[in-house]
Amino acid sequence: MKQFKFFFPCLLLLASCTQDAALQEKEALEIRLSAGIGSLEASGATRGVINEDYAKQLDVSFARIDQTGTTSWQAYTGIANPLAATRAAGTGAGQRDITFTEKQFYQNGETDNGTKLIGWYPGGTWKQADGSVTFDISTGTVDVMLTREVEGNKAETEQFGTAGHTFTFNHLLTQVTVKAFASVDGTAAMWGNVTSVKVKGQPTTCTVTLPGQTPAWGTTKQDLLLKNPADDSDMTAANLNDVKEANPVTLGYAMFQPTTTKTLTLVVTTEKGGTRDVTVTLPGTTNPNNFAAGTAYTVTLNFKSTEVVPTASISAWQTGASIPTVDL
Repeated sequence: MKQFKFFFPCLLLLASCTQDAALQEKEALEIRLSAGIGSLEASGATRGVINEDYAKQLDVSFARIDQTGTTSWQAYTGIANPLAATRAAGTGAGQRDITFTEKQFYQNGETDNGTKLIGWYPGGTWKQADGSVTFDISTGTVDVMLTREVEGNKAETEQFGTAGHTFTFNHLLTQVTVKAFASVDGTAAMWGNVTSVKVKGQPTTCTVTLPGQTPAWGTTKQDLLLKNPADDSDMTAANLNDVKEANPVTLGYAMFQPTTTKTLTLVVTTEKGGTRDVTVTLPGTTNPNNFAAGTAYTVTLNFKSTEVVPTASISAWQTGASIPTVDL
């Protein structure tokens, strides 16, 4: 009988705990959010995300930290693994719903209940020791994007998605598409096929330490071969016979570290003309300092009798200054 009297209160306590847990889950408010993509024209007709068109579902990652006191927050180094999520399919750069693989909820406390989120694409490699994510950019096909850190809580005006609490994925790399033509009859035969074009001396990785927005670039560098826009394969040899300025042939594209100067060096190899470095320079004062992040440039190579002259114009992601043609 004494054993029964001891056991009965335990049953009541267990039932109470179960009810409290169920009540907390019922009262918890699920985090729902959406995200846009920055510096993308409304048409969405660009190759901003390679391998994942903007019109398709996009696999993204988020890191979450929670407020633990009036001025205290969890550290990003406390995150064992980022949160897997998807951005809903849809053309254009507008806001699309984000769905977490595992549902996320706001903190229930009435005060000191904030949550901070920061998102990125693609998944990259997470390093918990310093709260960083590293991206492999060695192929030139990876469109690295990052959101700013956004804070929210369960209050109606402070929830994610309300004014001041929205997410935008911003491009961290520069994109260049290279085209070519022969402006003088007979020069195409003189040069032979354009066998390869590379962007010279590009880092193979970039690392972002959260919540920072400025990447650290890897020290290992390589000349980055252009890729075919259709399928991201290595560029193939291009014949310039009958290719004129009005209809230049597209050699390929690449995405890479933004420059810190107005110049970019391409390594151009032709069948008969060998390999040479071709310097592309941004003109004017509209964009005077560099080939900028989130900006897509078109560089056109004009194969002449004795030189290749490049020009470049800004296209796709955002509008900027045009660049003169580069003569070869």
